[in-house]
Amino acid sequence: MENIKIVELIMTILGIGCILLLVYYLYKRREKGNPKPWLILLITSIGLLNIQYEIASYSVPVIPIGVMIIYFEFLIKRRNWNWYRKYAWTGFLGSYILFATTLLSQPIQAFFYPNEPETYLANIHQPELITTNFVSAEGKTLHKEKLNDALSNLERQK
Repeated sequence: MENIKIVELIMTILGIGCILLLVYYLYKRREKGNPKPWLILLITSIGLLNIQYEIASYSVPVIPIGVMIIYFEFLIKRRNWNWYRKYAWTGFLGSYILFATTLLSQPIQAFFYPNEPETYLANIHQPELITTNFVSAEGKTLHKEKLNDALSNLERQK
């Protein structure tokens, strides 16, 4: 696994938890009717579908495609759209919740993992060469002076 950002993962899980809490609150608050819980979760997840607009490498939800799909499906099958409408729109609202958690995760990520070599190197004062391929590592040495000179110029790159 490559480049797992734990802060983004935690924030996404929190966002999904907020969406589920909102759906649970709406389900408990229903006035009439008996919508099926599995259908509510399906409609909410379809409600997350949207057309997004890219702004500075962030995807902002704009058009609720999932809500339109559900509306036309209920219109064709002549089901009670009023029971499920709020769950479809909750799914679209959930896409904004996930967008907000993405925005919040960036400064938290920068706080816990600053963009400095000390963050990624365990001990920069006494470096050691650690090899994982012993066949190709024979005869390799670490030039500590060159490494110490280069530490001041290190920059993170993709």
